[in-house]
Amino acid sequence: MQFKTAILSLALAAHGSVDIARANAVTCPNTTITVASHQPETTDLICAAAARADTLFGRCQVPQISRPLKIEVVETIKDGCVALYHCDDDVIRVLPPDPMQARRDADGAFAHLGIESYFTSVIVHELAHAANADMPCPYESCVVADEYVAYALQIMSLPPEDQTAFVDRSNLDGPVLAEELSAVILFMAPDLFAQKVWAHLQQQDSPCDYIGALSRGRLTLDQGQL
Repeated sequence: MQFKTAILSLALAAHGSVDIARANAVTCPNTTITVASHQPETTDLICAAAARADTLFGRCQVPQISRPLKIEVVETIKDGCVALYHCDDDVIRVLPPDPMQARRDADGAFAHLGIESYFTSVIVHELAHAANADMPCPYESCVVADEYVAYALQIMSLPPEDQTAFVDRSNLDGPVLAEELSAVILFMAPDLFAQKVWAHLQQQDSPCDYIGALSRGRLTLDQGQL
């Protein structure tokens, strides 16, 4: 998740890191993304997620990542956090799959996913933040629009059956209004925010066009809250 005026993670917490100087660095094919990880299988998952993200970004008019970007697989991140995008040094830090599995909420919005599917969806989420690092914003922060795009693309990256299960687990009753997508819900109940994002997105005539309009600054969901 992105650091601007607010510090935000999937669990909205700050990060810790470990020494990864000895990790193998691999550049994902056809990208400018370099992965530093001690686990080749984790690198493969990240590169697969990067390819999926690239396809979705192109489809939904989200800026492609053409600058060098590093993803570091770390063993330690502060409680409640599974991954973070740091815009100050253009680095994503993420837990490996097994520690991520141990940390995620067993009753959360994404609890139905196998750990590999969840892990790769988290990478797509963080890459969306990196892609939106320069998102136009009329306010001090457009954190709601930024997180909306990240969660929308995270869920969109899932197979159809997992998307259906995500909806079934949400139990939302009736349409979701844009006013319900607030920074308060984002900070206090991020899983509920994610569920409302997906429900709201499905109400749009063209979900990808809606994502693109937010990403390019033609629409915003923020009201200068932060």
